[in-house]
Amino acid sequence: MNDVLHLLHPTETEELTALPTHQRTTALARCWARKEACLKATGTGLANGLTHPYVSTHPTPPTIPGYHLTDLPTPPHHQAALATLTHTTPNVAV
Repeated sequence: MNDVLHLLHPTETEELTALPTHQRTTALARCWARKEACLKATGTGLANGLTHPYVSTHPTPPTIPGYHLTDLPTPPHHQAALATLTHTTPNVAV
């Protein structure tokens, strides 16, 4: 886990390190699933890093301007999230 902490938003890193050790793996997986969902929604992938957007490690996802972020039901020990963009810019041919 320490290998990725420096890649995350500083608040996410603070949240993870403040947790008891036995809760960190689940919280990191939750954060990672949300982060991946947001990056896929924009189509940027990892090209711009993992710092933004802030997606939280807490059990309830935060409100993120421009996104609708939802945690999905999963089997035990798994995490999944879905992010959709709440606004789009129309494609305009120039």
